[in-house]
Amino acid sequence: MKNGKISVIMSCYNSEKTVQFAIESILSQTQTNFEFLIFDDGSNDNTLKIIESFNDNRICVFHSKENLGLTKRLNFLAHKANGQFIARQDSDDFSLTGRFQKQLKFLLANDGYAACTSSSYLKNSINIHPRLSKYLPKKFIILFKNPFIHGALMIRSKDLKEVGYYNPIYKYSQDYKLYLDLYKKKKKIKFLLDPLYVLDLNGAISTDNYLLQKFYKKKAIKSYLRLNS
Repeated sequence: MKNGKISVIMSCYNSEKTVQFAIESILSQTQTNFEFLIFDDGSNDNTLKIIESFNDNRICVFHSKENLGLTKRLNFLAHKANGQFIARQDSDDFSLTGRFQKQLKFLLANDGYAACTSSSYLKNSINIHPRLSKYLPKKFIILFKNPFIHGALMIRSKDLKEVGYYNPIYKYSQDYKLYLDLYKKKKKIKFLLDPLYVLDLNGAISTDNYLLQKFYKKKAIKSYLRLNS
């Protein structure tokens, strides 16, 4: 396999119960050529202490006392990244050990794809998420639901830069907006059927945040349809 460096980006906020497992899942990857950029976004628990307990020269930690949210922190980390590919990781989920190897193998062999994600196991369950139709194209599905798991994303750095990174207006549903922006630029995203990620739904967003997420999702869809009409 040709060698392609990966920059892993993860933003954390009050993740003391899960962040250790998330970090360990990255450090246990069979594909070892990566840097791991972590931003502690103003946590007021032991998150930062746990992050700084790891002694691995691939880890680079950033910290602020001010909580600015996921979108701004991911953009900050993406601008700091030196890798040919950028991989996401959420602080309350974890990646299976072969994730990077399989995703990198696909992207190196398929130049026509900007990014790939995968299905995921649900934590403490044998269920797989999401279950997608084999017959409907992703470009059709995405107008009704987000068929991709953000934390399992690996994207070419040049393509993320070309679409302008994450749109800073979108405090929520920033991943959904990113996927629509990629499609607007005729960029292809591959959904790998093999589960490479474990998703924890126990930390579901609050009702208020859910409503905000729906608002930003509708906003993203309207923007996409307007530009493609």
